[in-house]
Amino acid sequence: MMTMRGLGGELWAVAFQEATGVPLREQASVTGSTERVILRETARLHDIPFSDDLFTRFADALGAVHLRRAAEVRERGHALTGAATVLAATNAGSGSQW
Repeated sequence: MMTMRGLGGELWAVAFQEATGVPLREQASVTGSTERVILRETARLHDIPFSDDLFTRFADALGAVHLRRAAEVRERGHALTGAATVLAATNAGSGSQW
């Protein structure tokens, strides 16, 4: 629940290419979708078969690129209004601690 002023799309494109070997030409709509759905639809736009293995490779690559560029994430990103409240409510409802 944050915005990164375009950096998220850049990181997504890097992860997509690392996971598929194909440069990102077009990304499916991200509005209201999970990463799995976005990847499935984006893979379809690139004629790449979607699989659980592809999603795992992509998720690993996306996490790694976020870590590699953590300084940029901290610089360009910021939490959306109300994000802390929602996370706290979710945490309270789950009985777990972060």
